[in-house]
Amino acid sequence: MQDSPAEMQGGVTDALHSESVVEVDGGYETRLTQTGSVTSAGADSVTVRSADDHTETYTIDADTAVTGGSEDAGELAEGSTVTVTATVEENTAVATTIGNGRSRGGPSQGGDGGTSGAAPPG
Repeated sequence: MQDSPAEMQGGVTDALHSESVVEVDGGYETRLTQTGSVTSAGADSVTVRSADDHTETYTIDADTAVTGGSEDAGELAEGSTVTVTATVEENTAVATTIGNGRSRGGPSQGGDGGTSGAAPPG
């Protein structure tokens, strides 16, 4: 028997970093997500280190959206907490969004880790 979402611990909403492959327009796309501290930021890239020391550098382009404060990725403060979503293009992680501040799910964000409206097990 499988645990219900409310019984699972350490799910996707608690992930420090993840990689998934999705089907898009008849092909496949690799998507990355990471929450951690900014170790360096500039106009064209940001480097993030998660609590488990996983470090990734993301390319920033004209389509990268920065939310939750500064709208310029180059102005992200070293040590600030961010959540980055990215796609992998030719072995390069390209940021699609950079959320400035704690963006993972859970009660601290007014959510419950994704279990709202979930049917009770049974």
